[in-house]
Amino acid sequence: MNKIKETITFEGEWWLPNNSKEKLYGKLRYHYQEGLFLELDDCFESFLNQDPLLCHVPIILGELENQKKKITLFACHLQSYSPNGDQKNHSRIFCQMAFSGYHFNSSEEIKYKKIYAQFTHLDEWLGITGFKVVHSYDEKLDARKISVEYTDPKSITARLDDNFSIAFDFHYKNNTGYYPTDEATIVQIVRVCIEADTESTLSDFFKIIFQLERFFSLGMMRQIYAFNLQGIAPQIFDEDEFDYPRDIFVIINKNFELGKRLYPQEMLFSYNDVKGRIEILLQNWFKKREALEPIFDLYFSASHNQTIPDYLRFLCYVQALESFHRRIIEKYTFKHLNTRLEEIFKKNFEFQFYFDINVNQFIQDAVNTRHFHTHGDESLKNKILSGSDLEHASRKLRAMLQLIFLLELGFEKTEMNIFAGKIYRRQLGIVYTSFNF
Repeated sequence: MNKIKETITFEGEWWLPNNSKEKLYGKLRYHYQEGLFLELDDCFESFLNQDPLLCHVPIILGELENQKKKITLFACHLQSYSPNGDQKNHSRIFCQMAFSGYHFNSSEEIKYKKIYAQFTHLDEWLGITGFKVVHSYDEKLDARKISVEYTDPKSITARLDDNFSIAFDFHYKNNTGYYPTDEATIVQIVRVCIEADTESTLSDFFKIIFQLERFFSLGMMRQIYAFNLQGIAPQIFDEDEFDYPRDIFVIINKNFELGKRLYPQEMLFSYNDVKGRIEILLQNWFKKREALEPIFDLYFSASHNQTIPDYLRFLCYVQALESFHRRIIEKYTFKHLNTRLEEIFKKNFEFQFYFDINVNQFIQDAVNTRHFHTHGDESLKNKILSGSDLEHASRKLRAMLQLIFLLELGFEKTEMNIFAGKIYRRQLGIVYTSFNF
């Protein structure tokens, strides 16, 4: 199981790019969910006598004590400072990100050639291991024997677009050492290497990471996060002889957790289901992201936010289907919601069989519920879905969207039968009967 770098403290000298003579000693504390905070024994002169809310700089540079290691802090805001008369003014600065190993003098300089990222449950999704374990018994010694061999699996590559490609990269970490011990550990690490043909901004890389999070989230039917980011910047920023990835410290969502192990039967699709066409599916995902972005936003917001009310989750799914029809099926024509839903069922008539839906009643209930909560039409109050009926309808709408996304990705209609069965078992909790069309 991969581990996250949770809490790290760096000590050293810090200065602003335009004033390297004013170097202040301080500690940079990082927690993956709380963020980055620079605690200085003094305060930068340019920050003094200003409202703390207005004190912000794009870049702070640092050099770590005893390591001579470079670090760049990005998007820095003075959170507080404590004047102590003639003594030093202690200050605390919040930083949005930190880049280890490089000094970038401006935000425009922050560009990378490669960024590596781990993703929650990626190792289970891939289902590929470099381990070979053999249990045996040595009759001469009358002793049990276990042999563990590890070989890095071959990287899996895929082209995303004209500039970016990715590789699923495998390597290992171990604590075996060179001397006898009572414990030996070898851990396989799986990460995605995102490579740009031409050096690209951090924003461009983060857009790729964000879309990969959503792709994996759809496949694994749960929210997936990127973590433990590392990057390689253009050679102009690298004074070392070897080009190796340096840490990028960012804040990760509060809901992040590695969680228990995930198994293929809990997923909508795994790498084993798509390994012959992973590049085509990813290219379709990225090619259609602009058209489908608002639909994805509604779907993932409703699916991954467990705190929103049931009626709001229902409205998000209905609006996502309405938006899909308007953007993809019949572009930008005015039609009522009931007509749009009817045409979605007409185009995907098998949905009604997959999810045991009485189409006419389902559409009428969806329209009434949506109009009541959106427009406040009191005449519909006794005709809307509520309680378990509302929750069950939401799950069916979510299931329809999942199959629609799979079709947009490039899966065949004939495969929807299998996916519908997985969705029923995982999300709807009722016995599924397959249908052949």
